Amino acid sequence: VRKGESRILVNKINNLQKLFKVKYNDRLVFLADEFYRRADLPFPPAHAYGDFPQWENGVGMVPLFYHQWERRKRRGVPLNKQRTADCLIITGESAYPLVLPYVEWMANASGAALRLVAVRNRLFGRSVNVAGLLAGRDVIRQARPLLGERSVLLVPDVMLSREEDRFLDGVSMREIEEALNVRAEEFSPDPRGFEKVLRKCTKG
Repeated sequence: VRKGESRILVNKINNLQKLFKVKYNDRLVFLADEFYRRADLPFPPAHAYGDFPQWENGVGMVPLFYHQWERRKRRGVPLNKQRTADCLIITGESAYPLVLPYVEWMANASGAALRLVAVRNRLFGRSVNVAGLLAGRDVIRQARPLLGERSVLLVPDVMLSREEDRFLDGVSMREIEEALNVRAEEFSPDPRGFEKVLRKCTKG
């Protein structure tokens, strides 16, 4: 789906949402975040998504992330200056430019040793660039040269199945740890979830 097609689709959904809001007091239909990115248009505000029924499928994930980040900026960094293990955070190529400013802000504000890496999807091809469709073997292959002996690998939980903590290709978190010889921690891909897992990586 290209930029022009995405813009047409965003406009159609906006019109439908206005209609449904009047008729049913609910917007009912929503677009995945990827369409707003491809259209190069601003995301709707977080409150427009209601209770985020399709958050895990990338519908409203970016607006909610930015909303939570802005709240944290106003309140101050929730973590004291602290040394952490070298944390390698993996994400998809689509999310990388959106998440990078937050990771840089958190690293500068908290003193945490953070590095964000975009993993290329070789299983399905580069056109599939969302974090939730990455394969464990792609993670292993691309993270291996970037990890040190004391590194911790931080994995967004949207990459894993709920039941077994496995990637789409069947690779488990334990297999990731064994293959890379590091500790791996999963986290909810939002500021609150990231700050929670970061506390586990504090040294001393």
